[in-house]
Amino acid sequence: MLQIVEQVSDVALLLPLHRNPTVREPIQAALGHHPRIFLTEPLDYPSLVGAMQRCTLLLTDSGGIQEEAPGWVNPCLCYGKRPNDPKPSWPVPPSWWGQTPPQSWQRPSSS
Repeated sequence: MLQIVEQVSDVALLLPLHRNPTVREPIQAALGHHPRIFLTEPLDYPSLVGAMQRCTLLLTDSGGIQEEAPGWVNPCLCYGKRPNDPKPSWPVPPSWWGQTPPQSWQRPSSS
């Protein structure tokens, strides 16, 4: 994520943190110093949906957000293991890159 923010100068990152200090503290150490990375407490559902609706690109793991985000966000990039049961109701299915992110980033085209 830091790589994206550093490579694309007009990108900012909103990252709600997990409450578990074992998860949270390494993220804070790695990303908390950057002026365009905003680390927040976990968002309630309406705030999360609002943030997803206003974003340009959503990066998510294979958790629950990937189930809902494709209906609100284009593009939605998922990392991790592809689910065995993709949702046929997705208007725009998410793109998957697997467990290793790309080496360079470009702004998605708005088509």
